[in-house]
Amino acid sequence: MNKNNFKFPSISEFQAVFGCEGDIDEDMVQCCEFIDRNGNKLRLTFGGIDCSFGCSVFHGDQEAFRVYDETFNGAQINEEKQTVEVFLSSSPEQVCSIKIWPEISVSMVRLK
Repeated sequence: MNKNNFKFPSISEFQAVFGCEGDIDEDMVQCCEFIDRNGNKLRLTFGGIDCSFGCSVFHGDQEAFRVYDETFNGAQINEEKQTVEVFLSSSPEQVCSIKIWPEISVSMVRLK
C-alpha cells in the first residue's frame, strides 16, 4: 500500500471535463487519453502504488514527447484554463502544467 496522501482526478472527473477515454490497468495505473482539435493525442498515467506519473504527446503515431517520474505528489484539473497541474515531490518541487484544449502543450517548471 502507498504511504503517500496524494490525490489525482478520477477517470470520470477527466471525462466530465475533457471528454477523454480512460481505464485502469492490471498494475492499478490509471491511464487517460485526450485528443486536441488538431488530432494530436496526449496520454497521462498516474500510478497510485508506485507514485508514478507519465505524460506522452503523440503526433500521428509517433511519440513526440515523454515525461516519466516516480516522485508523483498529486494532480488537479483547472477547468477554466483547460489544464491539468501535476506536482512532483523532487527537491525542489517540480510542476508540470498540461494544456489539454484547444491544443496540447506541456510546460515543466522546477521551483526553488
